[in-house]
Amino acid sequence: MAIPTLFQRFFRWACRTDTAGTADILQDPQISRMSLRELADLPFGEVTFQAEPPAAAKTPPLARCA
Repeated sequence: MAIPTLFQRFFRWACRTDTAGTADILQDPQISRMSLRELADLPFGEVTFQAEPPAAAKTPPLARCA
């Protein structure tokens, strides 16, 4: 009896549509109504890039092709 109740609660939680408690800014109704040009004009702050991604440091060097 507890397992079906657990599944019902999970499916209700997974199917909910409210976004009041989420921190995902892309789910905001004003953001979803913006055009691509308006989205491009939004300030995102300073963007920094790494010189070499950490995954690239772990990969072995490629062998020469014959």
